[in-house]
Amino acid sequence: MIPVETLLAFFAISMTLALAPGPDNIFVLTQSAQHGRSAGLLVTLGRLALYRRGTFMNITNPKVSIFFLAILPQFADPTRGALVLQLVLL
Repeated sequence: MIPVETLLAFFAISMTLALAPGPDNIFVLTQSAQHGRSAGLLVTLGRLALYRRGTFMNITNPKVSIFFLAILPQFADPTRGALVLQLVLL
């Protein structure tokens, strides 16, 4: 079981990364500016052909790589059970 303190710290860091502007946010803002508010909303919801471009932006987003390579492993502790289960729970 993951301690509550660990979960809260993980949540705080995740929210900070999610709120920091990056390529995804700029992409949604650009689509909204060029095609209107509904296009930005549809990209966010994963609709239209813009979804493919949004997916590509997520895959190439450096914040995602930093999160999975540098931050996420710090919250997994091998002494607390299966690492895969801990990473899934986080």
